[in-house]
Amino acid sequence: MTAPPARLFVVVAALVALVACAGGSGRGAELPPEGEATPPPPEEGAPEDDSECAPDRVGLSGARVVPLWSPPEGCTRANAVGQTDTVRSEEELRARYTCPPGVAFGIDFSRDQLVLADRVLSPAQAGSDVYDDGARITFVNRQRANCPDDPRPMPTPYTLAFLLPTGAERTHAEVSCTVRRACR
Repeated sequence: MTAPPARLFVVVAALVALVACAGGSGRGAELPPEGEATPPPPEEGAPEDDSECAPDRVGLSGARVVPLWSPPEGCTRANAVGQTDTVRSEEELRARYTCPPGVAFGIDFSRDQLVLADRVLSPAQAGSDVYDDGARITFVNRQRANCPDDPRPMPTPYTLAFLLPTGAERTHAEVSCTVRRACR
């Protein structure tokens, strides 16, 4: 079976980005593990400083970190729409993910709705966090400066998925902050 050219390009681009990031001297363009907020920087020698990205520093002191949702194993995102989309039923979710037969998503849509935010990790981005203040969802994009020996990363598409209470209406905002790191 032959992969469609667009899907093949995305797979090749993702592999190139992963290989490029593996040889770097920092976190590069890594994403947080699925289902978790972006972890703090490694402690050894404190190569990065996320203090500029703390909620109170980016104007989100009353907001809470929104835990990310991970699709079940074997499920892949189908037809990403390139925007932020709210999924309110199992049927809508099945239209957005391809899964093996019988796989349950584990979402109680009578209690929760799923927000899917299709995004692109820029070459200088070190990850994203999602915050909710009850009226607005804010995507905090952590940017970093390149060091002289860093590989050249590529833009990488990804989806942030998280749950909100059923019927919750939120506006969306973007904030960027700088992750300071010492070059070696």
